[in-house]
Amino acid sequence: MKRSFFMKTAGDAPDGWDKETFVLREELAAVDDESVFEVLRLMYEHRPEEEWSVPLYQIIWTHLATPYPDKGALLDLVPLAQRLMTHITENNVDELIVDSQLPEVYVAVAKDVCTQLDCKLSCQNEQSGVEQVVEWAKKTARIFRQAGLLLLDQLLSLVLPKDYSPNGRPISVFPYPDRFDSTLPIAEALDGDANCLIPRLRLQFYWSSLNLDYEPDVCSYQNYITLGIIRRELRVLGEIVNPVGRDEMVASLLPLFKREYGVALPNTVQTATRVVFEQNIRSLMYFCWAVDYFENTDVNAAVIGGPNPRDFAILEAAQRKDVDTYYVHHSTVTGTEFLPPSDTTYFVPSKIGVNHIKRIYDGGDIPELLEIGRPYFEVAYDVNSLGTPNKLEETTPFTVLIATQPFEDDVRSEFLKTILEACMESNLVDEIKIKTHPDETPEFYQRQVDQLADCDYVTMASDDLGREIKDASLLMTINSNVGLEAMLNGTPTVCYNSWYPAIQNKPYARAPQVPLLKTNEALSEFVSEQTPKSVTALASEQREFAHEQFLLEESAADAIAEVIRARSLNQ
Repeated sequence: MKRSFFMKTAGDAPDGWDKETFVLREELAAVDDESVFEVLRLMYEHRPEEEWSVPLYQIIWTHLATPYPDKGALLDLVPLAQRLMTHITENNVDELIVDSQLPEVYVAVAKDVCTQLDCKLSCQNEQSGVEQVVEWAKKTARIFRQAGLLLLDQLLSLVLPKDYSPNGRPISVFPYPDRFDSTLPIAEALDGDANCLIPRLRLQFYWSSLNLDYEPDVCSYQNYITLGIIRRELRVLGEIVNPVGRDEMVASLLPLFKREYGVALPNTVQTATRVVFEQNIRSLMYFCWAVDYFENTDVNAAVIGGPNPRDFAILEAAQRKDVDTYYVHHSTVTGTEFLPPSDTTYFVPSKIGVNHIKRIYDGGDIPELLEIGRPYFEVAYDVNSLGTPNKLEETTPFTVLIATQPFEDDVRSEFLKTILEACMESNLVDEIKIKTHPDETPEFYQRQVDQLADCDYVTMASDDLGREIKDASLLMTINSNVGLEAMLNGTPTVCYNSWYPAIQNKPYARAPQVPLLKTNEALSEFVSEQTPKSVTALASEQREFAHEQFLLEESAADAIAEVIRARSLNQ
């Protein structure tokens, strides 16, 4: 008897479909931590021999692994391929029918598994040849648009007046753009020994530096652009566009996955690599500038402020020129923490973060991990006077603050809908406020709220984040660092994440002090059981935990500066 499976993202099968389904959301939710961490370890330890002028893999591997379908998503795709193979084999499936709305990386998994198991693959509404050519043209145009804007910006930098660029500083700090408070306090603490360079287009640099209130010298990387760098970037662009380099990188990964998991994934890795390359052309080109910069300056140490390909390109260039490298996370340790190379010093923002990293990498060759704390907290708050939790009484108005994040639209809609439904069923909640992420627009959520029958007490938060946190009785989020900030300030946090492992749980959310809820039923039950007394107790417990784990030094920035000076200047 012929058996068919229908593969789709979530929800029910198509109308009239009476056969079995393979639902990605459900299958990914069944993947355990260790399966994800094992893929992460393999990818981190993988160091292919590359003969190209740019170390492609070392620069882009973090996005190649990132478990979102608009990135490489290999942390998801490898375990998913294993589960799909098991389903097809155990159920004697003859045909796999793929939903036309699936992201292309998931379609690639289906192709690889069906090829290996000799199972028929059918794609609904598959693109015609003309549509495929048009799609290819769009993607190619996107690559050249990225590169073209960068090259034009650099050519203009050769003729336009340069910003003030302090030379002769022994330390260079490379902040994560738009997260300056995580890194610039370190440069300020280095007091004249460091300069700060921001690798962004000129207009982006000016825009992001308008409201900076720091003493250290912040300048654009364009001040160091030369014609020689532009020529090298053009050669690199030729290598990048040529698929040979990508094919070699893909070829180095295939035996790795085949050996460890018994799965051949040529289409999957090829698709993931192409997606990541399209998004990171500029990051690969920045490597040329960074090599020239470290070669022609007297810099002894580089402080890197993030895990993106742009940041790792600068880090790789620094290490090629024997510059000491230090890594400061722009955020907190994430569920799937991407580490820099092992000869880098990593200033970890929490004790729980160190433990989580050691759990992931399980005794592997990793960077030195120094428990320091996060400089951002010193900028955002007076850490010595963070208030005690508000004591809620029966008559105290109960306000829930929802901290949103810029995930895919369906995730954002479902998250908000689930939270609102649970809160509206509760007699405890008097007011609900929605605080959007800086990369989001409130209009998206306002449209969701307007569809509700009773939404008078649901509003968009308008005050600054610190004020909204202090005024809230309870904060709800998926995995935002706002949840951690709330805990530090004495406002309890609840995390709701039904999308794991596609959306990872951060270490603070994994702690026993933080309710981490995965289903609508669990969330509704939690909210219905709360009282002012229980919420006050939760706030006290979480505040104590957060202070112990994250406020490790009187000044994290000063402590980091002291280590850098001792190791790279005072030898």
